[in-house]
Amino acid sequence: ENDTIAEMGGTALFTISTPTTLSDTTSLSVSSSNNGFCTVQPNNISLTGDQSVTFTVQAVDNYLFIGNLPCDIVTSMTQSNNAAYAGFAIRDISLTIIEDEQPELLLSDDALAIPLGNSDIVGFSLNGAPTDDVIFPISATPDCAVSPNSITIDSDNNEQLLTITPQVA
Repeated sequence: ENDTIAEMGGTALFTISTPTTLSDTTSLSVSSSNNGFCTVQPNNISLTGDQSVTFTVQAVDNYLFIGNLPCDIVTSMTQSNNAAYAGFAIRDISLTIIEDEQPELLLSDDALAIPLGNSDIVGFSLNGAPTDDVIFPISATPDCAVSPNSITIDSDNNEQLLTITPQVA
């Protein structure tokens, strides 16, 4: 099973039921493969008789642009004092959390005023870790030199500031 839920306030309901009436309590646990992406409530499920039990999966908003995220709901084998109901595997559920933030380029300084003959440093970063390299070409007006002529932000260096140094030519 592969479902999607929205990162911002997204929830999904799943129901576990039995094909026959149980003569003894049967239990299992359900959990998230990553509680930073989605959570599950309740984690422990007990089935009795012909009862069905519903559990809720809630997406976690991380407030960063990371992209769509996988979050699997992992189930345990069933447990019961009645051997006829013990040891059954319940299929895990594959979910995709749909990103709600938009990518943003962040600057450490939104305006530069550089006196003649001086230079300054501007930091660049993204509001989340990209899955692929993001390359920004850098150019300047004829009376200003900029070095380097491009910056690359990737998943390894997104959280640190990258610098450029404009210089009056």
